[in-house]
Amino acid sequence: MHQKEIISSMQGREVIYAFFSDIFLFLADNKHILLLKEILPALKEICSGSELELHKSIDLLEQYTYKYINEENKQELLDNLNLSYTRLYCLGNGVPLSESVYVSPIHLTRQESEIEAGRIYNLCSFDMKHNANEPKDHLSYELMFMSYLSKGISKHLADNNMQEASKLTALQKEFLNNHILNWIDEMCMMTMKISESHEFYYPLTEVLKSYLKADKEYLETLEF
Repeated sequence: MHQKEIISSMQGREVIYAFFSDIFLFLADNKHILLLKEILPALKEICSGSELELHKSIDLLEQYTYKYINEENKQELLDNLNLSYTRLYCLGNGVPLSESVYVSPIHLTRQESEIEAGRIYNLCSFDMKHNANEPKDHLSYELMFMSYLSKGISKHLADNNMQEASKLTALQKEFLNNHILNWIDEMCMMTMKISESHEFYYPLTEVLKSYLKADKEYLETLEF
């Protein structure tokens, strides 16, 4: 693959990972839905496969963004979406968004994965730069770290610093395999069990899962 194509791909990955990071951390607003509409075609192409659940999920998200854009009372839709977010991610019987909960055999929070994630972030001078009080192995942090590394790779490639670009690419592969992909399947299954997720957040999580797996395959093709 040509170097300019890889830089463009990394810039796209930076945007996609940042979008997923943001929408799993904050209540959805107008810019989230409009950005989702903008990146859905790319996600549809990247995640292309025969999985029926993936096709259903993309269709549901396309239907939602279409409905939102053509709805006069957009705030009502956002309010309902934010109620779903609260039910899913802010209540004790909802869906956990931290890796540590899933990697524990009995689903009790533990510190190892958070400490490890924090150590890796510090090595790369990564900081989310906001006031959200979440553990460092929170899904949003892990996704934003992938966005941060993608930005770093594109910068090093633009500067013809292949050694540093290669190091960050290797780190992305390692982080994706050892962290996010370790628990995204189980998070999807938990999300599916809650009916309030079926219009938006469950299909969103399914598309995220498919994107992560496709991105892993993409990273494996890169050599600098």
